[in-house]
Amino acid sequence: MSFDSLPTETILNIASFLPPFLSSLSALTQTSKRLYSVLERTLYTEDVQHHGSSSVYWAASRANLAVLRKAIILGKAHIPTRGDYVSVRDDGSGRRLGHIPQNSRGFFYGKIAPQAHWDIDRDHPICLATRNGHEHLVKFLLDEVGCSPQIRDRQDFCLLSLAIMGGLSEEMIGTFLYLGVHHYVRSINGYCPLQIAAYKGDRNVVEFLLASTPPDYVEEQIQHSFQCALLAKQIPVALLLLDHGGVNLNCSLTRWAKDRNAYMATPLGWAVFHEDLDLAKELLDKGADADFTMQRELAVPRHVLFDAVERSQVEMVKFLLKRTTNRVACTKALSLAVERASSSNDPTSAKNKVVKILLENGVSCNFEEDDIQPPSPIPQTRGPGVIVCKYPIKRRQNGEFMPPIVHAVHAGNLRLVQILLSYGADVNTSYRQLRITESKFCCGRILDLAEDLGHQQIADFLLKCGAQPNLGRPPYKHSMTCSNMPCPVFQEWMRARWRERHPSKTSSVGSERTNGQGSQLE
Repeated sequence: MSFDSLPTETILNIASFLPPFLSSLSALTQTSKRLYSVLERTLYTEDVQHHGSSSVYWAASRANLAVLRKAIILGKAHIPTRGDYVSVRDDGSGRRLGHIPQNSRGFFYGKIAPQAHWDIDRDHPICLATRNGHEHLVKFLLDEVGCSPQIRDRQDFCLLSLAIMGGLSEEMIGTFLYLGVHHYVRSINGYCPLQIAAYKGDRNVVEFLLASTPPDYVEEQIQHSFQCALLAKQIPVALLLLDHGGVNLNCSLTRWAKDRNAYMATPLGWAVFHEDLDLAKELLDKGADADFTMQRELAVPRHVLFDAVERSQVEMVKFLLKRTTNRVACTKALSLAVERASSSNDPTSAKNKVVKILLENGVSCNFEEDDIQPPSPIPQTRGPGVIVCKYPIKRRQNGEFMPPIVHAVHAGNLRLVQILLSYGADVNTSYRQLRITESKFCCGRILDLAEDLGHQQIADFLLKCGAQPNLGRPPYKHSMTCSNMPCPVFQEWMRARWRERHPSKTSSVGSERTNGQGSQLE
């Protein structure tokens, strides 16, 4: 007699010895239709009683409504319906919040991935069904099981956020709103539904959420949603949020990465970085300030014009010059442009075109002495109004106030030297903090630099244009110290400090000189 032909009672009795091995029982039910019909209830009951209702979560993840119904009807699976399921246990005690180390988190919907999570093994079935886009299961769990629409997942995303992630219909999104899921309330990790829709570029959902916005909608969420859309390159949605209102364009964006470097800038800076001239024009027309800079440890804060110059964006530079009014920043931009163009012998290259555009638009070739100031003090604490701009910075770099012509002389580019002098560059230009050089003059004047590096044609041309060989080095300026012992200006300053602190020894040295003895300081 085959096992399949045994009486039902006998089969059930044999099956009772198989648990807790659910896989064995499941394999047995698949051998014939009769065995499946006989053991189906036993299979689901065993799953619910001894295996944590795994069939419920499997069905919710894979859109199998039939299995979900059987788990509830045959296995008597209990699906929690209360809205505080994720934060409160069945006995009424609160769950703890766990935290993920920051160095092990990536990015998620335009932000650093969630840091906090509720101490629960797995998400509620309705969260699984919603996130995976199984709309018919979501309706079943809401309407027939009676699950609360306020249930959240272990990362504290509400059902409305999960519905947007899962691509559910606007009708379902509207259902959640009607049932009281507040889309303007953030999760413990700072996410809101509008931000997720903006990052995905779902214009229809964004418009739908904005249209159903309550009067007390937090503008900060519109701001963050705009930034997320921008970082995701969802430009139409970003402009939609901008037109809605409540967006401050002079703000910092979440950092992004390129070529293993991390960047942070304003929305306008992001448009320049990605060479989107049309977006840059749109942002400037809607309130972005080309002179707005974000705090960092530099005397000349980084302007968006610098980014355009460094990337040789000819049209972008031409456009931003019309909106940039800071004279020192423009001269700094010219210095950056000349530094890049000095290595090119092609006058038609983009690098040289940028130099030409800057000069033709009246950018000064010289820093004034009063321009040379130390960086602003760095605040000890970062309050809500402090914005920090981050760009990869070389550990060893030249000083901030390097006159443009110094780069041309240093590179031996006679053509650029001639052009800069024709636009008003000082033939006796002095400089400080030229740290990246083979010259022994980290501080000095361009004539000395040209002669020291063997650029005799440039030196002769400077003399022809009126350069004075005997002007000496520039005076020491405390805010521009090289902190370099071979620097002659620094050495002279150290001697002056020694004389100030040891006036009696200075007098005795003077007496010794009078008696014909040499000074040990010289």
